Amino acid sequence: MPDTIQWFQYKPGLVGETRRVTHAARDTTETRIRSWCRREFETAAIEVAAEPGAAPAASHAVPCAPCVPCLLLAIATTEQPAPSALTTEHP
Repeated sequence: MPDTIQWFQYKPGLVGETRRVTHAARDTTETRIRSWCRREFETAAIEVAAEPGAAPAASHAVPCAPCVPCLLLAIATTEQPAPSALTTEHP
C-alpha cells in the first residue's frame, strides 16, 4: 500500500474497543481530521497508527482492525500501475 496514506485510530480508553478501528486520513486541520469514510475526529482524541497488518515504526501505534470503507476508498484513489497485457504462447 502507498506510504502516502496516513492511518490513525482513537487513543486507548476513549471509546469501546469495537470502535477503535484504523481509519485513513483524507483532510486534516490543526484540530480536526476527516477520514475517507466521512467521519470527523478531534486530533487530540486520535493516535497515528501503522498501516493495518504492518509492523509499526517507533512513532506509530499498533494498528487495530481497518475501517473497511476507509481501506477501500483510500486504495481506490491511489495510482495503481496498469496491468500488463496478457501474452499467450502458441505451440
